[in-house]
Amino acid sequence: MALINCPECKGKVSSKAAVCIHCGYPLKKVKNKTEEKLQAELEELKRLNKTLLNQQSQPDKTIADFIKEAIDKEFPPEPPFDLNNVNFPMGWYF
Repeated sequence: MALINCPECKGKVSSKAAVCIHCGYPLKKVKNKTEEKLQAELEELKRLNKTLLNQQSQPDKTIADFIKEAIDKEFPPEPPFDLNNVNFPMGWYF
């Protein structure tokens, strides 16, 4: 641990200090969770922007079409139910 001069007040502070103890000048950039959240939101906005640009390049599609495609991609439709291939226990009638 060495002592360095604060660029603002020229006071002696530890090289490991985040801020100057004399004037409060920030010596190190401290990355906090707020910055990380903002970065994640920025990435999400970039992704949404790409989606919107894609939508604008296909003007015949509505937002509902894009939503349906996204839902179908996430939850593919199940094949139709076929009653002919189901074995019912004895005593079950329609």
